[in-house]
Amino acid sequence: GLEEVMDPKSLFSLTDLESGLEEWFAENALMKRSFRTVATISGLIERNMPGQRKSGRQATFSSDIIYDTLRKFEPDHLMMRITRDEAMSGLVDFSRIRQMLLQIGDRIEHRRLGRLSPLSAPLFLEAGRVPVEGQALERMVAEEAALLMREAGLEI
Repeated sequence: GLEEVMDPKSLFSLTDLESGLEEWFAENALMKRSFRTVATISGLIERNMPGQRKSGRQATFSSDIIYDTLRKFEPDHLMMRITRDEAMSGLVDFSRIRQMLLQIGDRIEHRRLGRLSPLSAPLFLEAGRVPVEGQALERMVAEEAALLMREAGLEI
């Protein structure tokens, strides 16, 4: 289930949002695609042209290897910075989020409502449509298992 948020201001920490977004981007196929575009424009990899011997799979494989290697050993490499900047501006437009958070500052008001607010309804209607992966999935499975054990009278 959902955990109650006691301090919502921490959710709007600019540094936490940026690092979380970069972490999500790092594992995302969109970031690799963005890197491939940047690498092609910079001349690091060649675009697949008709009549060339190199296949599209080889070009993709090459850019993915370069991306993974740079991400692991030189995360602050110029190509990685450009890719991050492109992703932050093109995929999410994080500059607008940053500007809004800087304008708002500490002026976030948290109110507990007895019902769903109109702005939260789409989030609740979306439940079940987005696949849950990683630690979140493990936590949900553990919670359900514990609930079933309690209902069966078997405490863990």
